[in-house]
Amino acid sequence: MVFALDVSKSMLVADMSPTRLARAKVAIANFIRRKGTGNVGLVAFSGQAFLQCPLTRDYDAFFRTLEETDTGSIQVAGTDIGRAIEEAELAFYSNRNRKLLIILTDGEDLEAGGIEMAKQLKRKGLVVHTVGVGTPSGGPIRVISSAGSIETLKDKDGAEVLSRLDEKTLGGIADAAGGRFVRLGQAGEGMEALRLAIQAGTDEQGTGRRGIPREEWFIGAALLLLVLESLISTRRKTTSP
Repeated sequence: MVFALDVSKSMLVADMSPTRLARAKVAIANFIRRKGTGNVGLVAFSGQAFLQCPLTRDYDAFFRTLEETDTGSIQVAGTDIGRAIEEAELAFYSNRNRKLLIILTDGEDLEAGGIEMAKQLKRKGLVVHTVGVGTPSGGPIRVISSAGSIETLKDKDGAEVLSRLDEKTLGGIADAAGGRFVRLGQAGEGMEALRLAIQAGTDEQGTGRRGIPREEWFIGAALLLLVLESLISTRRKTTSP
């Protein structure tokens, strides 16, 4: 599978702690650690898209690339989800019948090409899942100026530029490519629910459930796993010499 990570400046919004981008990177890393097998690749995108890490089983190399990927990775401003989908499809081996793409973004598709590109590449076997990073209420975009101070982006009239999670667009992209849309969630529970659905083979539209629990149950199981992981980690720290 390939992950497409939005690195536009809107991903610096702090409606998810500490920022949308930081939470998305943690969610990708956790997904891969729990997945355990298979090739993974990484595409970074904003107004342009580039393959940062080709498909590999070298997870250490992938994690290093993921850690280094940030809003400075691509100099072209904006958010072009359609270009990200196209770049990701090129990363797959040509003989693959099923290609899985997971896009992590706030959904502000400024070029408005995501849905159409998803429709086109579905014919080539590309399944696209979208993970919404952020909240519908959103927040201001804060960046570090050339002087090193933190500034809030403003429009031409001097008003703060607010960025909000666009669930409608992300849902449309997932529908167009036979995938699912989930909200990331502050603890990454949406991403974990998606991983469990992929593992169970129930992630694609029209897939038979075959006795697998409903999506809400996946989310409940994901939350339980996260809590147990935290408790085990805490216990290890308190019992270590």
